[in-house]
Amino acid sequence: MRIRREGLELVIEFRDNEKVFKEKGLIFDKKTGTWRFLPMHYFSIKNRALLLGYEIVSDIRENFSLSDSIAQKISRKYELRDYQKQAVDYLAKNNWMGVIVLPTGAGKTLIGIEVLRRLSVRTLIVVPTLDLMNQWLSKLVDMLSIPKTMIGLYGGGKYQIKEVTIVTYASAHKKEFLERALDYFGLVIFDEAHHLAGELNKEIAKRLVAPYRIGLTATPGEKVKMLEALIGPIIRIASFRDLAAKGYLAEFDFKRIYVKLTEEEAKRYKELMRIYLDYVSKIGIEDEIERFRELVKRSAKDRDARKALLARIEAKDIALKAERKLAVLEELLRKHKDEKVIIFTRHVDAAKYISTIFGIPYVTGDMDKKKRKEILDMFKRGEVTKLVTAEVLDEGIDLPSASVGIILAGRPSKRQLIQRVGRVLRPAEGKVAKIYEVVTRATYDYFASRKRRIKFTEL
Repeated sequence: MRIRREGLELVIEFRDNEKVFKEKGLIFDKKTGTWRFLPMHYFSIKNRALLLGYEIVSDIRENFSLSDSIAQKISRKYELRDYQKQAVDYLAKNNWMGVIVLPTGAGKTLIGIEVLRRLSVRTLIVVPTLDLMNQWLSKLVDMLSIPKTMIGLYGGGKYQIKEVTIVTYASAHKKEFLERALDYFGLVIFDEAHHLAGELNKEIAKRLVAPYRIGLTATPGEKVKMLEALIGPIIRIASFRDLAAKGYLAEFDFKRIYVKLTEEEAKRYKELMRIYLDYVSKIGIEDEIERFRELVKRSAKDRDARKALLARIEAKDIALKAERKLAVLEELLRKHKDEKVIIFTRHVDAAKYISTIFGIPYVTGDMDKKKRKEILDMFKRGEVTKLVTAEVLDEGIDLPSASVGIILAGRPSKRQLIQRVGRVLRPAEGKVAKIYEVVTRATYDYFASRKRRIKFTEL
């Protein structure tokens, strides 16, 4: 039998005297009359064929070793903490496959770097943002002494594929990238691995031969079975509380503060929600998400649908920018005037609104990257002690000196809440981080808070 590539799939050609065997992932394509499978199943199918005594000719690359030119330059410049060693040991026992779950700030990147060093194979690192791409680049240079020129960057206008390559999820699922990467890398590291559950992103894992694959995340999310199928078993190493007790993360206090709308705000909120609910009740779809999608779809042509959609948007805006919520924010800023504070909102316009009212720099995804970096550097140096952001700091940005987090608004997502809490848990001597969640009662804001609620005593 022969195994060859055809596009982003692999094909088995059986000899006339060979019987077809059954194995997970091997499918007969009636249109072409061929047996096909996804690249991720290459080694399991090939090993099954060898076990059954088949003679195999394969066109697929299987030697993934780093060339001497890069392997000889790798030099370890770090020490692993006990739980990081434990994570690497678990991966080694599972043939370097698995999803490592550790809190934000626990140093998951170092685990991936250690796996790369031990295996010494061509490695692909998949990240959700350009900020994380640059952070991984710096870590690889600093921790392993890999020359910057030997690391490929793919995304954000760069299209380099080298023996160690960092790529964004947005670029990695594209056909032109996968065609080049399919059997080139031996190890793939999925940073913030929960992103892999997306419909397009999961194709990345399916279309790579890579026998070694690890995921790194603080929040595996609901699609655990999908991550296990694409990467390997979920390996939970330690909780927030475990790492805080050992001094690896700061101790923290979490407080939820409830406020009410003013009479005028409450009246307007009810009017707007009545307009919205009157319309969506006629759509006839029970699932809330699907119902909202249908509303958005209709709003392009139906004036009443557009009126209902705009009413919902304005109602949410009232809840998120409630007068009493901003009064609590002012009080908290006064209380923590000598500390570094990150204020989290849901939308860019809310972040800019708060920035204008309180004279606090904002950091959002739509701003110039150079300006954003300047503001974050000023925050790290202590020249700025307060920041307001709309989700861009939720993931992948390292702000070790922040000690107070104020959550004014967010998605109904436990993952986002965990990520935000993690932003202020980097350890410092004597540090006890403070996290506040300010919630407007009897509104969408209250519903979202209930949906993302977590028992922090169990973390």
